[in-house]
Amino acid sequence: MFTCGQVERYRKQLTAAEEKLEEISLRSSRRIAKLTANWETADAEVLRLDGLLEKVRQQLTGHRWGDLFSSGVGFVSLVS
Repeated sequence: MFTCGQVERYRKQLTAAEEKLEEISLRSSRRIAKLTANWETADAEVLRLDGLLEKVRQQLTGHRWGDLFSSGVGFVSLVS
């Protein structure tokens, strides 16, 4: 059947394959965690931008263009 040398060689190959699989799994987990964090950050930024755009829309629909600029309403104040 198998010699002792063959069995040992197959064990080493199996161990190496398992170590490689563990390394790939660990890297994948890290990347998934990083992508999830980036996604959450982007989602929060989109919500903030949506709120800002809503403020701008409300200001623009509440004033005529001439009134908006002559009233001293600054767009910088909309951000804060």
